[in-house]
Amino acid sequence: MPGTIRLHEAASITEDIEALDRQIRERAWELSRRANRRSDGPAADWLEAERDVMWRPAVELKQEGRAFVLTAAIAGVAPEQVDLTLTPTDLLLRADLEHHHAAGDGSVHVCEFHRGRLFRAIRFPSPIQPARARASMKNGLLTVTVPMQDDGKAAAPAARRPRKR
Repeated sequence: MPGTIRLHEAASITEDIEALDRQIRERAWELSRRANRRSDGPAADWLEAERDVMWRPAVELKQEGRAFVLTAAIAGVAPEQVDLTLTPTDLLLRADLEHHHAAGDGSVHVCEFHRGRLFRAIRFPSPIQPARARASMKNGLLTVTVPMQDDGKAAAPAARRPRKR
């Protein structure tokens, strides 16, 4: 169905994070080996490599009752481009974006539109129920609502105070 946000469960997002780390590391190595290398050092190469490989949208994570609500600013991303992976403790937001300038578009002097891989991992403060997650988009904002795991315990009765005699 067009306009549908893909949500799926996984046991872990570690492999995805490690794969992205490898891509950034390889790109930083390439940058460090370029002929016209600046003397800004390895940290600058790493930061440039991160910008080349991915972009991280601004997010807000809040708790509303027994659910977490994540809002991510992803203007320009269509719902069908969004891929959400949920584990009992994490959410991984991904999308691949393209932004091109056609030959007849004139001279582009400034362009700050994102392109490439959108990648954002969020760790929840407490376990969630991935199967019950809901996602929607409106005005460039992705909203993901996911209930917290039930702890399986009934509310404990209030402790009784000993009576004074």
